[in-house]
Amino acid sequence: MKQKHLSLDEREIIEDMLKEKFNLTQIGEKVGKHRTTISKEILNHRFKKDYIQYNTYFANCVNVDTCENAGTKWCKHSCKNYKEKECVLLNTPPYVCNGCSKKSRCRLSKYYYRAKDANNEYISFRSESRQGIRISKDEIYEINNIITPLIRDKKQSINHVFINHPDLLYFSKTTFYTYANNNIFSFRNIDLPRKVKYKPRKNNENFTDDWFVFGEIFPLPTSTIQARRDKLVELSGVKRIRIHDFNYTNFFKIPTFMIKPLIYKELLSN
Repeated sequence: MKQKHLSLDEREIIEDMLKEKFNLTQIGEKVGKHRTTISKEILNHRFKKDYIQYNTYFANCVNVDTCENAGTKWCKHSCKNYKEKECVLLNTPPYVCNGCSKKSRCRLSKYYYRAKDANNEYISFRSESRQGIRISKDEIYEINNIITPLIRDKKQSINHVFINHPDLLYFSKTTFYTYANNNIFSFRNIDLPRKVKYKPRKNNENFTDDWFVFGEIFPLPTSTIQARRDKLVELSGVKRIRIHDFNYTNFFKIPTFMIKPLIYKELLSN
């Protein structure tokens, strides 16, 4: 039986087969996954290892032939034209340097896939996603310094703040409301006038299980009840009696039904 998520053992198989230069299709057949799953696993969990320079000013820059700072100590740290040169093979499968035969003498930055690191990163991601928080402390600090004064001092609504700061609030509006309800930021519900104004809904204390119909767990809407009633009437073969087929009178406070001549008594009794 195929599992939905990759295990540590399967990730170790991926790492070993990458070292042996197997392609993604062969790796997928070994672990019982599609090649696109293997590709996403590698791209999501690979890590970068910068080239360490010892006693040299190697210019790992795409502008090395035209820049005057190439090969100097200002090349990487101070030059505004610096753009790191990357290996073109990293843009094609398998996207990592695990099985590359030139990695020992290559002077470019490298990407590797490690099973244990990938598994730990996956477990951390799964834990954070279940908690409902996918934002770093630095991002919380930056958003809080800008958004909290607008909501607390200028009395702006969450919707107004969200619309006017799309670059800062890169997540959805629903996520923003969730973060606010979980007290991720400094402002509270008391700082939101509209939310304080609305009263919480009251639950009916007299509610019983008899209110449920058709054996459902939750109460059904009127449209659903009418649709099911029409279906049962059609299956029974009995003509549906409309309200127009009756005349209602309250003569002398005695409610009675006067049936039209076209309605048979047998049909009414059914």
